Amino acid sequence: MHRDTRAREIASLTPLYSKLFNCCIDLDRSALNTFGNAIETKRWAVEHNFNSLIIVTSNWHMPRAMAEMRHQLPQATLIPYPVISEKVRSESWWTNGETLRLLFAEYLKFIFAHVRMRIDPDGT
Repeated sequence: MHRDTRAREIASLTPLYSKLFNCCIDLDRSALNTFGNAIETKRWAVEHNFNSLIIVTSNWHMPRAMAEMRHQLPQATLIPYPVISEKVRSESWWTNGETLRLLFAEYLKFIFAHVRMRIDPDGT
């Protein structure tokens, strides 16, 4: 989650679930990147005794997010919930330079994450 994102913003985008923000949804802003998110999620899941999580992120970011989460929580059941960006959905990615750069950068990060996971199999 981006550091500037607020619960009320997410709740306004998901009115059917807005009541859950009072009881059942935790937002954390301590992580600076996907690797940090996975470490923080592991800490939170262990602390709350969760063994099943729904991973919500953009569709283009989901492969790397799931890889990082699986690396940190190999025994957990992880359910992806990709959010599709209107911009990426409405345009052919190969015809838009900005989208192409975004996807290429994400692919490079995905490859780097897998290399890092091989070098550091304990995930710390």
